[in-house]
This record gives sequence, structure tokens and C-alpha cells, in this order.
Amino acid sequence: MTLPWGEAGTTGDSVDLAFLVLAVKVALDVPQLRRSAPRMAEIPFAADRRYATSVNRHGDDHHVHGKGAAEVLIPLCHGSDQAEPSRRPRRWPGTAIVS
Repeated sequence: MTLPWGEAGTTGDSVDLAFLVLAVKVALDVPQLRRSAPRMAEIPFAADRRYATSVNRHGDDHHVHGKGAAEVLIPLCHGSDQAEPSRRPRRWPGTAIVS
């Protein structure tokens, strides 16, 4: 059976699979999206940590993507463009802050 999101979509939790189904329903080309932003590293979900993270290459940049418990992730996003300068996260060339 050929899956519209590729073989990599055959594993994952129910949230991962629901996002894949939604992507297909809105006619996104999931295999092309995966090719255009390949995963470079990941921290798999762990119940004690309560989040998962991946680093994907987007052209010349790398973006960090996280999913998990809001009460765990929000404190990790301690900086933003609205934060006072001393609290802003550090930026490295070729990276983007996504929160």
C-alpha cells in the first residue's frame, strides 16, 4: 500500500498521524515537504521530559521544532522580540527562533 505521506508516516503517536492526515486532506505534498526541510537531529518524546524536538534544515537555515506539554514548552521560550534585551535568546548565524 502506498501512503500519501510516505513510509515515514507509518509511526508516531496519534497527534503526529492526525497532522499527517490533515496535511493530506488540504492537499499538501508531504513527501516534498520532508525533502525541502530534512530532519537533521531530533530528541524523541519522553514521558518524563514531556516534549519532543527536531532540528530541520530550511535552505541555509536550521529551525528547531518542538511539540509537547504547553506548561513545559512555554518556559523554554523565555525570549521573543518583545522581551527585554537581556532576556532575548541568543541568535547564531543560520538559525531562526520559532516560538
